[in-house]
Order: sequence, then structure tokens, then C-alpha cells
Amino acid sequence: GHESLGRVYSKKVTVINGDLSSDKFGLPDSNYEKLVHDGNNNPAIDLIIHAAAMVKSWKLEEGLDVLTEPNVKGTMRIAQLAFEVSQYRVNQQLTPVVYVSTNSVSCNEVCSQDNRRIAQQKGWFSLFQNEDRIKRNLNAYAATKLMAEQILRESGLPLTIVRAPLLTWNTKTGYGNNDDWLNRLVDACISTKMIPQFDPIVSANSMPVNQSSALIVKNAR
Repeated sequence: GHESLGRVYSKKVTVINGDLSSDKFGLPDSNYEKLVHDGNNNPAIDLIIHAAAMVKSWKLEEGLDVLTEPNVKGTMRIAQLAFEVSQYRVNQQLTPVVYVSTNSVSCNEVCSQDNRRIAQQKGWFSLFQNEDRIKRNLNAYAATKLMAEQILRESGLPLTIVRAPLLTWNTKTGYGNNDDWLNRLVDACISTKMIPQFDPIVSANSMPVNQSSALIVKNAR
């Protein structure tokens, strides 16, 4: 939790509780301003790594309304913060953003043709040429991540998009996401002392979370 993280990294990390679903991340104005500048007309941020999202693999129709607020509008709030910080940077240089997306959006059927905006009045799916393809191929989580990618592309901010694979257990601590399907599968195998028979062509791209985060930080410098 935040308390244990603070104890371990208190000299390097400042934890600020916020909410992507709220304007200014739900922070009081004074706290939000501390994210923008240091009070002496210097930027408070050099780089934003945006890895926060609500992760739910709902069907598109069931989950889109819930996930759009944190994953899509939340990303718009991140972009807004980046622009506000830019006002305090040398020559008002734009603040770089590293966006941690998901490899669930990197399917050829969707991404080869659908990364251009059309009529804005059609809603979030107007970000892409072929609305039907997205509805047919992506769940709600992947769709909102793809929308967020496009919003950041169109923002003009210096941008790196990382389409992360399935993130698995930390190789040093063993910690992982207890709600993740792979974690649940392993728990079920241990509990039942049985292993399901998989189709040999089925595979899952994965990477330990600590190795993934280290790679993201290294390439963000």
C-alpha cells in the first residue's frame, strides 16, 4: 500500500493520492499547483509516466461507460497537466509523456486503419475510421486504452507509447495482481492440484512487472 511504499522510498518518492476520474485528480487547488510548479516559476515535473488505469476486461457494451471516465477522460487530464507544466519550462517546451498502454490494442485488424479521427459528433469512437472493427475486436479496457493513445497523439505532446504485455509477478518479491486472470489460474491449479489442457497454439505474452517498469523508466530518460 501507499504507507509501506512511503516508508521504503520516503527519500525518493512522494505519494499523492489522486483520482483520474475527477478534475485536477480530485486534489485541492494548492496541491494540484504543486504538480505544476515549485512556487518559483520552475516546473515541478520533467516527465510524466502515465500508467494509471482501471483494468476490467468487460465486454465493450457493458464496460465502456465505466472505463471511459478514468481511462480516456483521465488521460485528457494528464495531457492538461502536461500543458500546464509546459508554461514553466524553458521556452515553454512541451512536457514529455510516456503512456503505458496494452498490447491488447496492437491487433492488425484494428490498428492498421483506425487511428484517424472522423466526425467528432459521433462520440468516442469517432477517434477511429471503422467503429465496427473496434466493437468486434476489442473489450472495453483495450478500447479505452486505444482511445487514450489517440488523444495523446493528437495533443502534440512529445509522446512515447508502451504497449505493455501481460504483467506478471515481481521476480524479487513475488508480488502480483491477485485479480489478474493468470494469477487466478495458478491459484486454481494449486488448489485443485489439476492443470487444464490448453490448445498448443495458445500463448500469452508476459513480462515480470519489475522488469517492465525498469525498462519503461530506462527508456523514458
